[in-house]
Amino acid sequence: MLFLPPAKNVDPSKLEATLTLQEVPKGCRGGSVANVLGSKEAKADFSADMLKLLAKAHGVYESDIHITDLRKGSLECDYVVDSLSGSTSVSSAPTHFKEKLSEVLGVNMANFEIVWSLPCIGFNPNDFDEAGNKTNWEGQKFDIGPPGNTRTYHQPEGREWVRYGLKVCGFFESDTWLKPFTKKHGLWYRVFHGCRNPGESALSIYKDGFEPSSKGTYGPGVYCSPLIDLAKQYAFRFEVPTEDGFVLVNVVVQAAVKPGCMEEHGSEWLVKDPNHIRPYGLLIREA
Repeated sequence: MLFLPPAKNVDPSKLEATLTLQEVPKGCRGGSVANVLGSKEAKADFSADMLKLLAKAHGVYESDIHITDLRKGSLECDYVVDSLSGSTSVSSAPTHFKEKLSEVLGVNMANFEIVWSLPCIGFNPNDFDEAGNKTNWEGQKFDIGPPGNTRTYHQPEGREWVRYGLKVCGFFESDTWLKPFTKKHGLWYRVFHGCRNPGESALSIYKDGFEPSSKGTYGPGVYCSPLIDLAKQYAFRFEVPTEDGFVLVNVVVQAAVKPGCMEEHGSEWLVKDPNHIRPYGLLIREA
């Protein structure tokens, strides 16, 4: 699972995270996930126990930890750390921190995941929509688009890629191009676009739209693919600075293409008018 430092212009001492547990930590009351979520009292007991464990793992006071939500999935725990000053730097030593968290929780590393909510490539927290976040992909396929003219949306598979949903709903005349996902009519096709230099291009794509390339195998335009395995070939490794060196990541923009507005060259698509392709997610993985 991928860990990332905070975004630019954000207080690096305050972090938000989602911890997904496949089992209840040994030091927590509840016994099972079902019991923890079974009542307000059980949730309160679990939260009190988790505060102690998370504070110990982060090296902060219990008052610096705030659990903001508990929900199924298997057991997802959102929390905020107000101050990491003088504590273990999570962003600079992700492997070490996960080992420490595993030891404190008494849970095998294979049985939990943790994701920080703030990528470090220039985005502001307000640019994100947590409804679009996704950490575990089923590799499913969906036919999307107008009846009789659908295209297959190929989801990634496994936990290699973390998606941060971008706040795009309400930006256009309607949201039918994106959702509801269960309604086929009006939905745009789903594609992926690899970022060669995400430090420069990812935020620009979100704020100003895609900039067509002046040249390419099939002419000028925006190149994309319904297959992430093809798009990632164009996602060059990007160095994320930390206190102890660098973490190398790949960044792929997930986007939607208006039906009938692209040229299909096998798995490589060309969109000549950038108004016909819209970003809605940022996919990141450790390179």
